[in-house]
Amino acid sequence: MAKVISKDIRNICLIGHSADGKTSLAEAMLYLTKATDRLGNITDGNTVCDFDVEETKRGFSISAALAPVSYNGKKINVIDAPGYLGFQGEVSQALRVAGAALIVVSAKAGVEVGTEIAWNNVSDRHTPHAFFINKFDESEVNFEKTFASMRDTFGSTVCPVVIPLTVNNKIVGLVDLLDMTAFGFGKGEHSKTIDIPAECTDYCEKYHEMLWESIASTDETLMEKYFNGETFTREEAVHAIHAAVRSGDIAPVLCGSATNLCGVEQLMKFIAESFPSPLYHKAEILIDDDGNETEAKTHESGEPSIFVFKTVADQFGKLTYFKVMSGELTNGKEMKNITTGQV
Repeated sequence: MAKVISKDIRNICLIGHSADGKTSLAEAMLYLTKATDRLGNITDGNTVCDFDVEETKRGFSISAALAPVSYNGKKINVIDAPGYLGFQGEVSQALRVAGAALIVVSAKAGVEVGTEIAWNNVSDRHTPHAFFINKFDESEVNFEKTFASMRDTFGSTVCPVVIPLTVNNKIVGLVDLLDMTAFGFGKGEHSKTIDIPAECTDYCEKYHEMLWESIASTDETLMEKYFNGETFTREEAVHAIHAAVRSGDIAPVLCGSATNLCGVEQLMKFIAESFPSPLYHKAEILIDDDGNETEAKTHESGEPSIFVFKTVADQFGKLTYFKVMSGELTNGKEMKNITTGQV
């Protein structure tokens, strides 16, 4: 396995209402990065994240599962969390170690109870976050209505980054507003660049202006350029979004369809560029039996230390999930439990 340094890691948690496509999105990311050689789906019960017998039987996630992918030199550790309200403990433990959260929303259903709970979770924890509006391959979807509902519910920090192109009530592509690049939509079309249809020009300009206004509001220099009618370079925009996502000043919105892979590569590019590395989260707060709090700080160097956030025991044995907090962890390294003293 190649050595991965902290600044190139992105730990993200997929959260949101049940059945909005979180597991399918993780599956699409695995497939596009060639971590798997076939695209599994919920109906067939062959996804990577829903591997438990009960999950396969019921057709929804019960526990948080990890799906690591590599994209453009970055390692993205995707934690697929359950959407059903009865499994919020799994969501909490996933958010505890995630550097950022992606709230998945159904294009057809829009803002639901689980969406609002997801928003409250990231707001309470001050977790950097963005939205992915999924399932644009379904009928009777309306981006403008869904986006307006999100802004009404969550405020003006919600801003567009990738939006769908619609011609005659049919989605024909997706456009990245950062550089106004459009991509095809539909099976086999996700990697093809296309021209923005003439009838979509005003529509794209409206949301492009909305994005530019959101970016300008985060930086005085960019605000001055904005009022002077100057445009931003992509590098300036990406840098501003990266800082604003970390501070919570904006909540970017991207769109697509996990089942036909559309918008997923643009999403991974956004995650690699704009979501924070584990170094942004400076420490974990540890609470002992007496209620005393201590900090376990994050360091790239020093003695290796890990934070165990989940342990699963089944007929195959015990599996422990952990986050490296400091140093370099190597195979065969013995670790001591600081609570019990056991090695």
